[in-house]
Amino acid sequence: MNENSSENIKKELKRAEIEWDLERLRNIYKFDFFFAGLVFAIFSFAVQFPIKSYCIYLRIAEGISWVLFLAVGICALYVCGGFLTKHTLRTLEKRNEYLPKIRSWMWKFFVGAVGILTIVKIIDLIYICPK
Repeated sequence: MNENSSENIKKELKRAEIEWDLERLRNIYKFDFFFAGLVFAIFSFAVQFPIKSYCIYLRIAEGISWVLFLAVGICALYVCGGFLTKHTLRTLEKRNEYLPKIRSWMWKFFVGAVGILTIVKIIDLIYICPK
């Protein structure tokens, strides 16, 4: 009976490990979709409410942040599984090779875009540049 119970324990542990991995994978996908939605929500908010300053440098910086947000959104859609026309094994393997690099650039662009937009909005609020 000891062998039988130890085999059952091993099977149960293996099943629990598989379920844990599947749940982690589901959470990663949920986060990827949430992040894509967040990026496009920030982008649409930034475009709807542009700065009011006439300072050309602030407007250029704001435009750069918009372009960065758009690039992050496209990267986020790619990470979510978008832009695939064929779901063949070769295509998926090639896509998985690029994912770490794309994720890295996506996060760098996101932090840069948020930083630039935040600085521009703060400067616009305290009226450093004349209107």
